Amino acid sequence: MPLTTLLTDFGTDSPYVAEMKGVLYTRLGEQARIVDISHSITPQNIRHGAVVWRETVPWFPDGTVHVGVVDPGVGTKRRLLAARFRNNDATGTLVCPDNGLASLILGDFELLEAVHPAEPRFWNENISRTFHGRDILAPLAAAIAAGEPLRHLGPPATKPIRLELPQPIHANGTVRGMVLYVDAFGNAITNLLSDDIPSGSLLSLIAAGGKLPLRVVGTYGEAEPSTLVLLVGSSHRVELAEVNASAARRTGLISGAMFEIVPEPEDVKRA
Repeated sequence: MPLTTLLTDFGTDSPYVAEMKGVLYTRLGEQARIVDISHSITPQNIRHGAVVWRETVPWFPDGTVHVGVVDPGVGTKRRLLAARFRNNDATGTLVCPDNGLASLILGDFELLEAVHPAEPRFWNENISRTFHGRDILAPLAAAIAAGEPLRHLGPPATKPIRLELPQPIHANGTVRGMVLYVDAFGNAITNLLSDDIPSGSLLSLIAAGGKLPLRVVGTYGEAEPSTLVLLVGSSHRVELAEVNASAARRTGLISGAMFEIVPEPEDVKRA
């Protein structure tokens, strides 16, 4: 029995995740193996979900079925998506709304097959207009995990919806970026990569919290507590962090917020 993973914006204290798991266990039996990726995606934030999904999916074994539910269009005419992809020697299958949630995975990995599920015989008998995660997506994932070919689920999906991540903007030695999401530690994960960090030993961050001194480090422990730092995280994205504290609280940065990193003259006085 392949693994089934769940990624949602439901929150950890809601009953919705348990209801989806109940459907999976009912259809697959107690031998079902279910892994929670995250249920703390910012509500209705498709971009946040897409980034977290892209960061986590490659670490799962061959044959894993991944269910994603960040679905502000639930109950509307938006389509669903089931897609099989290959990452190196491993394959996996995504089941989600066709709203861009799968964008980064489908953009970075080889797409093998994709369909728009439209066969009610695979769904729950009674469909809620507000909870397709339980009534459609979980049953579809169970069918795939049990060996149902994607072609039986619906017509081919030739152009799944793709979201483009905003690119950093460089001008006059500064860089303007966006916060993709804020993690549980208050670190702001950005759309910058290591090559986007401005040169110079003295940098400042311009954000909602004003202009703040910023230090480039290799690890969180290289600076004193309460220091605002810039580093490349495990996902290879640049993070804004505050040592032993929350950078989001310090700077006012939230998901989707814009910021600038500015090099300062070497003789500038730092507080």
